[in-house]
Amino acid sequence: MDFPYVFLMERRDKMKAFILAGTHSGVGKTTLSLGLMRSFLNKGEIVRPFKVGPDYIDTGYHSLAAKKKSINIDSFLLNENNINELFNENMKECTLGIIEGVMGLYDGKGIEKSFASTAHMANLLNLPVILVVDGKGVALSIAAMVHGFKTFKDAPYIKGVIINNVNSKVHYNLLKEAIELHTGIECFGYVPKMDNIELKSRHLGLYTVFEDNKFEDKIENFSNELDNTIDVNRIKESLDEINILKFNKLKTNIITKKRVAYAFDAAFHFYYEDNFKQLKDRGIELIPFSPLKDKKLPKDIDGIYIGGGYPEIYKEELSKNKSIRDEILRYLENDLPCYAECGGMMYLTRGFKDNNKFYPWVGFLDGESYMTNKLQSFGYIEVETPFGNSFKAHNFHYSNCDNDNKGVYTLTKRNKKWREGFLKKKTLAGYPHVYFRGAEEFLEFLIKHL
Repeated sequence: MDFPYVFLMERRDKMKAFILAGTHSGVGKTTLSLGLMRSFLNKGEIVRPFKVGPDYIDTGYHSLAAKKKSINIDSFLLNENNINELFNENMKECTLGIIEGVMGLYDGKGIEKSFASTAHMANLLNLPVILVVDGKGVALSIAAMVHGFKTFKDAPYIKGVIINNVNSKVHYNLLKEAIELHTGIECFGYVPKMDNIELKSRHLGLYTVFEDNKFEDKIENFSNELDNTIDVNRIKESLDEINILKFNKLKTNIITKKRVAYAFDAAFHFYYEDNFKQLKDRGIELIPFSPLKDKKLPKDIDGIYIGGGYPEIYKEELSKNKSIRDEILRYLENDLPCYAECGGMMYLTRGFKDNNKFYPWVGFLDGESYMTNKLQSFGYIEVETPFGNSFKAHNFHYSNCDNDNKGVYTLTKRNKKWREGFLKKKTLAGYPHVYFRGAEEFLEFLIKHL
């Protein structure tokens, strides 16, 4: 649902931004993004981190590294107005925006064009790209690689290059000379081989910030190391100042006064930060609670919001906290509105099956959840509801849920169509992750009717 906007241009001194992109997944852009965020922060910059795409885990690390909440920007889930509004809103009172890309620079939805890719986002926001390339086992060929990225169809402006996995300064100087001679693109520095900064991964991506109690020490040490091999000051100096647009949105949204409890702990923390803002802008007060640790829900609430996460890792702890399980069940049976996504939906089922062991969970929704050894659904989807609204969303789960439910949502991906999700009393739950700013009709339905 598009709304009209009024655009006012406002100049902000010394406000700059860039996108850190990679040639491919695994090239080191997440770790490097974190190091640069902390390095610039230590130099007095007010850094706003962003993440291209729907990833929840990277944004958690961003927020710790930059000490400011990281914001997802996604050109499939959001339209161009949404993205410009979101970027400009979150750059207020900041001096530097660092946007981490997704996968390789041109990887997005489909192969005919680079839609929903990092390149697409760079062109949409008119921001320069710093390209991270892998220096392992390569010499002159690295220039051919960078040249290809520079000249590919609809290429964004590549401001500079950072080379990862470099053997030595001598090796870096060779690669730098080749790149600058044959492409005209400046090299800002390199990252030597470093094992102690590596972030561990699992089936949905990196381990989360809740599981890495040594992250602060690691990121501080890493940022200090980067200052020796990357000309961070030169990066900032090379960037043009950006204009910030003020968006005056027409007041067409509903305003309400409700208190909503939202699950937030190591088991449930996959939320788009902007979703909280969308709820608050509509007058909703958000109160966090922990299904892992709290014995009771917050008092005087009008609804519950349970996002995704890793409930399967904390299956036993969630099962043992019978007090809050019973209270949630009682509330939902008594028609308290609830909206749950992915891991949150799993938690509301009868329980979790792990081999031959069963862990009781809330028990409100029919079905039992369990993990599989491969992705069951991954990627962007179109969602239709029986309530007359539709929206774009993202699926990413290894779990399944055994039940006889026909599914409240109709999901479409390419030529495939299927149904999933639950509607019981005033509880709506399903696998799709929804970005409320890009699904305003659906959000307003939730607020009005659940």
